[in-house]
Amino acid sequence: MVASVDTNKNAATSEWSTSALVRETRLEPSELARYLRVTSPAFDRCLDRDRFSRQHRSKLLRLIAVLDRAERVLGDRARAIYWLLSANRALDFNAPLASLDTKSSIARVYEVLLRIENGAFA
Repeated sequence: MVASVDTNKNAATSEWSTSALVRETRLEPSELARYLRVTSPAFDRCLDRDRFSRQHRSKLLRLIAVLDRAERVLGDRARAIYWLLSANRALDFNAPLASLDTKSSIARVYEVLLRIENGAFA
């Protein structure tokens, strides 16, 4: 079973500027550029102009949803970010951030969070 995403938060964040979405993640720009698969200079230009593609914006929204869920499960944003960037055995030793590309891999990340929440540490 996949944990549900807070749709009210998603509805609110979908109206935010992309710059605000980037700030909401609290991740380093280099990590976000790597996640979005753009170079750091291209990421910086997009951020300065607040002009990201629809695909990048969608990925940022998915990332925020996962971060929010991880924060609720792990207790605070710093722990959630650390978990998101750390290799995880349940994800074949990939970091959860690297596993947010497909629906099935996103579902696996939510399943890991659900297992952690239920006491089966992953």
